[in-house]
Amino acid sequence: MGRNWFDLFIPENLREDVRKVFHSVMGQKDTLGFLNFENEILGKSGQVFNVAWSNVLTKDVEGNVVDVTCLGVDLTERRRSEDKLRKSEIKYRTMMEAIKDPVYICSEDFIIQYMNQAMIDRVGRDATGELCYQALHRFDRKCRWCKYGETFQAGHAEKNIFSPLDKSSFNVSTTVFVNESGSLSKLSVFRDTTELIELQKRLQQAQKMEAIGNLAGGIAHDFNNILFPIIGMSEMLMEDLSSGSLEYKYAHAIYKAGHRAKELVAQILAFSRQSDQKKMPIRFQDILEEVLKLCRATIPANIKIEHKIQRNCGFIMGNATQLHQVGMNLITNAYHAVQEKNGKIIVALEEIKIDRTNLTDTGIHSGKYLLFTVSDDGTGMTDKVKNKIFEPYFTTKEQGKGTGLGLAVVYGIVKEYGGEIEVQTQIGSGTIFSVYLPLMSQSENQGAAEIKTEIKMGHEHILLVDDDAAVANLEQQILERLGYQITMRTGSLDAVEVFRSNPDAFDIVITDMTMPNMTGDQLAEKILSIKPDIPIVICTGFSERINKEQAEAIGVKGFLMKPVVKSDFASMVRKVLDDAKSENKG
Repeated sequence: MGRNWFDLFIPENLREDVRKVFHSVMGQKDTLGFLNFENEILGKSGQVFNVAWSNVLTKDVEGNVVDVTCLGVDLTERRRSEDKLRKSEIKYRTMMEAIKDPVYICSEDFIIQYMNQAMIDRVGRDATGELCYQALHRFDRKCRWCKYGETFQAGHAEKNIFSPLDKSSFNVSTTVFVNESGSLSKLSVFRDTTELIELQKRLQQAQKMEAIGNLAGGIAHDFNNILFPIIGMSEMLMEDLSSGSLEYKYAHAIYKAGHRAKELVAQILAFSRQSDQKKMPIRFQDILEEVLKLCRATIPANIKIEHKIQRNCGFIMGNATQLHQVGMNLITNAYHAVQEKNGKIIVALEEIKIDRTNLTDTGIHSGKYLLFTVSDDGTGMTDKVKNKIFEPYFTTKEQGKGTGLGLAVVYGIVKEYGGEIEVQTQIGSGTIFSVYLPLMSQSENQGAAEIKTEIKMGHEHILLVDDDAAVANLEQQILERLGYQITMRTGSLDAVEVFRSNPDAFDIVITDMTMPNMTGDQLAEKILSIKPDIPIVICTGFSERINKEQAEAIGVKGFLMKPVVKSDFASMVRKVLDDAKSENKG
């Protein structure tokens, strides 16, 4: 009692300000006698307290303030709690804003209470106060995947969704929390999984392609062994028959069908990247004729297919299987564009000369080219789709109707040939694909046209080994017609014993690759251990175990893929024998 109130309670840095306020209050005459304010005071031990004051002024008859009765309420803990809450709110809001994934909070009645910057950027505005399903997904009702009651009961949920707002996939993690008022809200974090899902689809597609490749390799050997007698026997029949007879025509039809089947196997192996794509001078118009026949047989008759093929186009350096893929994929693509209506496809092929006056925008160089065009009057494409059509696995077709690889394969082949491909399209007016393939020079054309198949004969003794009796018998007949002496065995172990008994009796060994007990490469190594200079040819339908380079590495001199035509068989055998004689002389 009796001590100075300002010195006793008021912190030194506030004394002067509080003193001024106090004296101002004491000089008031027009107030009702009540005054409230808040300030800091010092405690007994020097600690600072926040106090809310309720002041009652006692006045005399003239209205002068005589004294002040002060009632203080300690707000220190409340202010500390409020300060902590404010700092906590700033902290967590800063954290929310720093999260790169879109985040939002909504109430039990689907009203958005908060959106971080990433969610605002995704939606295009701050949709706080709006319904979540409308603002975030453009739905007119609650999201079909929303299990709101279950989520609030469990306290947490996680789900994968697809939002039509931005056509993106998200993994959404949701956590429920209790507000100060006791109401519940949920906080949801959107993690964009669109790219991940696309990568998973590509991986699945790659695994499918790997499975196709394994299947292709598995059937190729047996299927080529089946084709070998069909092609070989029909070829020998054609040799024995008069070229003008009906029987000759039948045999020739069988021979051509066998070749088509051989090419089909080659296409499957090429697609699974298990066969070499050798190039040679070739007339694209001949391949295109076969493609058009196949397309006409498979595309419904209500779709018109017109073609304008220049028959005297020159040679290009290419591979028949790859060119077949180019033609089939582009025509099939055109069919898919017109299949919903009675549309029309136009296929054209012509020689053109490109110089400075007619250079296209594709970056193609001047010179002579084959121009292959496929046009349709179908739906056309947007610029966005057009810019992506050559990307692997990109497709606009519905599930199960496309792999997204067709045009990517075409693009790869055309670029490999030094050509170009351009696309003209307009929504509702159709599409034109134009493929430019460089023509061979005139001298190369003449050389290609003058290539003749010469059947080379011989008289040497051959040890022939193949576990398939039908194939072995055919090979024996072909070689005997060429003048060679044949010792045939259908077992590799038996063949080794025959060779071991008299190695010098044989001039060459021809063996299959895939056989029981001992494979062709193992047989070759065994034979070479007995007679190191004996020439060996491996003839196989398909094997992952060996290729031409690997065969040469173990000392094998020739490598043939079944089914083999007589001219190729004769040429390989003669070449290997002649090379061996030259080496022995040297």
